[in-house]
Amino acid sequence: MKNFLVALTVLFSQVPVFSQQTPLIKYLPAGASMVMSFNPVKLATKIPGETFRQSFIYREMMKNENTDLKAFLADPSVSGIDFTRDLLVVSVNDSSGGRTGTSFNIFGLLKDESLFAGTVRKIAKEDDPVHTYGTNKILFTGKGGSVLAWNEEVFVFNTVNKKNLQLELSELYSDTTGDVDFEKKMEEYNFRLRKTQRDACFELLTPKPGNPFYYNNPFTSLMTTAGDIKLWNNGGPNPALRGINPMEQVFSQLQSLAGKNKTSVINFENGKISGHSQSYMEGPLADIYKKYPTATLNTELMRRLPAGTLLGLVITSVNTGLAKEMIQQTGLNKMLDSIKSKIPFDLSLLTTAFKNNMMLAVIKSDNIQEQPAGKMQGIEFILAIPVADKAKLEELKQAVTKIMDSLKTSGKGEKMMKDFKPVVRYNDSLFVLSLSENTATAFLNNPGTGALPEWLQSYNRYPMLMSLNLKELVSMLFQKKEGGNGGKEQQIKNLTGRFDQLVISGGNYENGSLNSSMEFRFSNQEENALKQLFDMINMAGEESNRAKAESSKEMKKERMMMEEKPELPPPPPPVKPPEKVKMVPVKKVKG
Repeated sequence: MKNFLVALTVLFSQVPVFSQQTPLIKYLPAGASMVMSFNPVKLATKIPGETFRQSFIYREMMKNENTDLKAFLADPSVSGIDFTRDLLVVSVNDSSGGRTGTSFNIFGLLKDESLFAGTVRKIAKEDDPVHTYGTNKILFTGKGGSVLAWNEEVFVFNTVNKKNLQLELSELYSDTTGDVDFEKKMEEYNFRLRKTQRDACFELLTPKPGNPFYYNNPFTSLMTTAGDIKLWNNGGPNPALRGINPMEQVFSQLQSLAGKNKTSVINFENGKISGHSQSYMEGPLADIYKKYPTATLNTELMRRLPAGTLLGLVITSVNTGLAKEMIQQTGLNKMLDSIKSKIPFDLSLLTTAFKNNMMLAVIKSDNIQEQPAGKMQGIEFILAIPVADKAKLEELKQAVTKIMDSLKTSGKGEKMMKDFKPVVRYNDSLFVLSLSENTATAFLNNPGTGALPEWLQSYNRYPMLMSLNLKELVSMLFQKKEGGNGGKEQQIKNLTGRFDQLVISGGNYENGSLNSSMEFRFSNQEENALKQLFDMINMAGEESNRAKAESSKEMKKERMMMEEKPELPPPPPPVKPPEKVKMVPVKKVKG
């Protein structure tokens, strides 16, 4: 008995807890490149029922008095789907036949298979019947389109790799052989297509006890984390870019810096959409990150910012030792060596002249009268980088000046530098680039003792921060467009004006992963962000419908005016000119 209990304990210790919580895991294809988890019913609760029923979207849905749809909205369980569990959207990269593409699948658990089958038969067209193969059932929708299949526990909605489909159809249509029976060829093609789709769906409906997702800790940790939308991807490059994107190799190597497992959790909260992402490191990359402390932001640079409204900010710090080892580990050093030979100065001057942190800021100045006239009047642009070696910076300056002079002499640089004439100032400790002499000099001489903006204070410990003032940028955009279609522009401004700020931070390595966060903030901090997005979509729908109605009304009015316009009689034929009288000479009579 004792041995039996020990064996039972060992057996259960090998079974992932997640398998008991999410039965869908055993159906996931091992080659999945992305998995998204969400619950549409749970998301819908963030939009008040009365708001939804009073919306333009609901009125459009109910135009035809669809009783089945109304019943579903009142009680989603009538569909037979178990909405107490999340749906999973799964993408699989497909390179079959040398044709790259992606197929998508939506998985969901069934609560009542008979109810689900009845729902499917109600929405299916007469020429798209449900086919039964043992415990599996399948519905082919349209010609070569998506497929819905299910068994007693789970359903999957599958879309084919359209690139394969389009290429094969193109080959079929371009076949100009004289004796080709086109209808027979299409019949054979449709048979092969449906068989391929059926086999693919039934494979997806087959449980896979040894599925690698059971033992993928980042994935299982994500799926047991609370969140409105959860995303996992394998960190691999998109196969569709191979052979197309000339920088594909570079991107592939850069992606290797971010790990093979990436997860994100997105939540719709009051006043904002928040997201947290993790890139999990493995092997040598993880060892390198563990060796170096996380760099922090240089707050002194932010304390030098002039008075005004911050429109955009990027500030970042990098641990130099970490960066060097990462470049070596990923093979990017070989790529940099090849780049060096094509640049007319020593590339190492960039890394030796400057320290490991920088700031880029765009500010709407409070002192517009002090700014020079021009397109950027009132806008201050500041790039600031601490100096590590002033002598190296002087060398870099001479090299860049030589290049710019060469471009001017050849005439190639005139167009490029026409609207961008930066001012560079630096001393022993700081380099500043701006579009204004006053701004560059003032920033350089600022002691850096100003107050740090309150909202920035909580981000000091991260090595990277980016911010965009969406509200101010939208306001400035529409100020420049005065004189256009005022009504339409005002409506767009009312919609986009609801956005407040986008803040992205992160770059810190903790618990085996590189972390980053995002906040998409709204002006209204009291309402849920999803409800605000719904209101915006609803307003846009109403405006589009109103514009269509107005256009239709105008066309009808013009048509009626044309019909009512009296038809003028045809013009009279032109008057014929009088016929010429032939003059006959009179003979003289002798007498």
